[in-house]
Amino acid sequence: GTESEVKAINEGIYRKKNTEVYTGGKVSEENLKSLSKNGKLKGYSSIHLACHGYYDPEYPAYSAVVFSEVSGKLKDSRDDGYMSVEETALLNLQSEIIVLSACETGLGRMMNGDGVIGLTRAFQVAGSKRVLVTLWPVSDEATEEFMISFYGKVKSGLSYREALVKVKDEFRLSGGSALADYSAPYFWAGFVLYE
Repeated sequence: GTESEVKAINEGIYRKKNTEVYTGGKVSEENLKSLSKNGKLKGYSSIHLACHGYYDPEYPAYSAVVFSEVSGKLKDSRDDGYMSVEETALLNLQSEIIVLSACETGLGRMMNGDGVIGLTRAFQVAGSKRVLVTLWPVSDEATEEFMISFYGKVKSGLSYREALVKVKDEFRLSGGSALADYSAPYFWAGFVLYE
């Protein structure tokens, strides 16, 4: 559902204006690093990564955003497709927000002398003012609906924080409506915004 999520946000919310969408083989660790290195990534005010997340509770620095290289379809990439915490912190960002629409991207571990090690902090160190992450494995279908609603509210003028609260309220109160029932906390409570 990640591709339909990205397309719905790009086409339905932003009407393809001032956006760039990368799908398939272009959703790679190598491409993200290249965009960072050439300064293009720094120009994006909002970055949405709809992919997989990996959390390693034993070695939190190995936690990663997982890209297309892992599928085995990108044979010519020099990267392994796991954008680790350490690699993420080296990106060159100046974004208002980065949204990690993937499972368990907000998990981290307190380490003596370092604080919490995880993707949230890594993206903040890289230069993002805000990071929207998840605390557990999330439903593909519900996450797509959540993100579309979130961006719709941001586009209408709400702040990121206000939009998140509104979407959570809509999901929480969705039981018994004609729409899908996403009222259980599993569907909405795991999304957390760090500022």
